[in-house]
Amino acid sequence: MKDLLGRLEKHEAECSLRYQRIEEKLAENSEAFDKMDKKIDKFDNRLWAIVLAAFSAPLVTVVLVKFLESL
Repeated sequence: MKDLLGRLEKHEAECSLRYQRIEEKLAENSEAFDKMDKKIDKFDNRLWAIVLAAFSAPLVTVVLVKFLESL
C-alpha cells in the first residue's frame, strides 16, 4: 500500500511540473496568440466586406439601372 501511495505522489508531482511548464509556455506565447487573434479579426472583417459587396452588387445595379431609366 505504501508503494502505491509513493507511486501516486510521484505521479502527481510529475504532473504538477508538466502543467507548470505548460502554463509557462502559454504565458510566453501570449503575445503571439494576441497577434494571431488580431490577424484573424482583420481577415474576418475583410471577408464580411467582400460577402456584403458580392450580395449587394446585383441590388445596386438594379436600382441604378431603374434610376437611369427614369431620367
